Amino acid sequence: MMVNEDEKKKRNHFSKSEDNMLRELVKKYGNDWITISKSMPNRSVRQVREHWQNNLSANIEKRKWTKEEDNLLKKKVFEIGSKWKQMEEFFPGRTSYNIRNR
Repeated sequence: MMVNEDEKKKRNHFSKSEDNMLRELVKKYGNDWITISKSMPNRSVRQVREHWQNNLSANIEKRKWTKEEDNLLKKKVFEIGSKWKQMEEFFPGRTSYNIRNR
């Protein structure tokens, strides 16, 4: 069975109610992503874990990037390349996903 390009590109974004459900499940189960994913229909362990870590966790910095951060990012890319996970230590509260996308 062939999948057309539109179907491949279509993403199933988390709804507000799924975000709320995920927050409640994390309060209840902590980082037990297997248990949490079983409580969220049509969501994989990876989806719930990454959505939490990249979007909902209170530890994520959501403010706009500063000029200082932009300058540091350029410097670090020059020094260590595109090792986004390693760069998290220089950008408190920024995820590797957020750094990479910047």
